Amino acid sequence: MKKILGYIGIIILILGSLITVLILNKKDNIYNSVVYIESIDETTIRSGSGFVYKIEDGINYVVTSYHVIEGYTDVYVYNNEKEKVKADILNYDEYTDIAVLTIKDVLKLKEISIGNSDKVNVNDKIYVIGTPLDISNINTKVAGTILSVNKKITIETTHGSSNLNVIEVNAKVDDGNSGSPLLNSINEVIGMMFIKENDEVSYALPINFVMDIAEKLESKELNRPNLGAVMCNTTNTDLLNEYGINTNHDYGVVLLEVNSLSVLDNAKLQKGDVITKFDNKKITNVNQLREELYKNKIGDKIEIEYYRDVTPHKVIIEL
Repeated sequence: MKKILGYIGIIILILGSLITVLILNKKDNIYNSVVYIESIDETTIRSGSGFVYKIEDGINYVVTSYHVIEGYTDVYVYNNEKEKVKADILNYDEYTDIAVLTIKDVLKLKEISIGNSDKVNVNDKIYVIGTPLDISNINTKVAGTILSVNKKITIETTHGSSNLNVIEVNAKVDDGNSGSPLLNSINEVIGMMFIKENDEVSYALPINFVMDIAEKLESKELNRPNLGAVMCNTTNTDLLNEYGINTNHDYGVVLLEVNSLSVLDNAKLQKGDVITKFDNKKITNVNQLREELYKNKIGDKIEIEYYRDVTPHKVIIEL
């Protein structure tokens, strides 16, 4: 019996050592999955971070924040040893601020371990690895905790406003951390950092959402429906005056222009109409309308309600 117990003890020690080695290796390898990204033109340099989520057929697929590379054609990816290679911009989505880059498999990078953002909780310990400010801080690691999950925020982009659900954390990040992986205690990525609120609060897109968009970008399957109109909120008096439109509605979305042969043009909507419901949901502003629109796909049929002057109308549109 003592001999058996002795064997069991040896086995436990060996297994414990193997687990420790695996964990240490995993921690060491995380820095080979995170990259520094530099976007360059004739006069400016913009930097950020990203991570490798897939390696296939000699190509590394890197996901990052779109605003890191927006407007640039010369984009470079650096590994932890500061070796660089030029990247190709595979695809991007302005609405969610997500971009996918591809590079040749020459930097000895590793695929990051993808976690499940549906399983994160408030007060979970987290880490962020990225390159704040400049390359001298490449792959800096900062710690923090999760403050909230599924927090809805509105971001302003050069293409308008977007409503997004985010993970709120208190890790102290800085410019250049956009695109950094948000990691749990076992170095699984559970989010992608993309915006800093202040020195104490920053936001990450949940990794389940990021991977869904990245895969659609990769396969060119992200085709968002378009109503084909210039719109504004009923409270935007400056734009309404500019377009010569008067409205007495205190909520909804006003059509400033309707493109010929667009979805709304085909449904006989016109300049000055005010959309108040979309798919039976009350619409109070442009952000909400866009959010509801993007829940659907091209070809879907949706009922909208709108006012022309003071007269209500209903119509089915095909996206």
